[in-house]
Amino acid sequence: MCMGKKIIGFLTLMFVFNTSMAADGLVIYSGRSDKFVKPVLEAFTRETGIEVVLHAGKSTALLNKLQLEGDRTSADIFFSNDAGTLQKGSELGLFATIPAEFTEPVPTNYRAKDNTWIGLSARARVLVVNTESDKAKFVRSVFDLADPKLKGQIAITNSTNESYIAGVTVYMVATDKEKVKSWLEGLKNNAEGKVFDKHSKIVSDV
Repeated sequence: MCMGKKIIGFLTLMFVFNTSMAADGLVIYSGRSDKFVKPVLEAFTRETGIEVVLHAGKSTALLNKLQLEGDRTSADIFFSNDAGTLQKGSELGLFATIPAEFTEPVPTNYRAKDNTWIGLSARARVLVVNTESDKAKFVRSVFDLADPKLKGQIAITNSTNESYIAGVTVYMVATDKEKVKSWLEGLKNNAEGKVFDKHSKIVSDV
């Protein structure tokens, strides 16, 4: 079953299960890009007849909105572009426990310990390399990008990019904060001002 079908099934079951949801449809706060979310939601509406009201934005901003709204929120479901935002929402007590029939099929490393969120999709982090250059041939790890040999040869996103923050968080959990701090300093030095707000701009620069 494709991921889109799985999400459609999940939304349908959530709608049936939660009778407190608005009778006229689902209200979804989504930190995911519209190009990924809208086709799935449109397919969901076609298959079920259930309308969806989509509020799109940055995951962090939407989480703050949820926190401010509290019990007054109109949101039924929150999609985030990273697990860190979901876990923060869980710790703030913003999410209800998801019924076991939805959580049990999901591996434990892809859901909250208290089952207040689950992963619906995954993303891979890759390095984009200029194949006409030999300068990066020694790179075997993302941490090699901080090597002084690459000074002036790399580009990075700014520190407010949510995907960048999520990636750095993973590295800190997998290694340690001091190693990651040193690595970030090396990245900054090697970038020499080539700092972009989107990964797509880095790809174009390479």
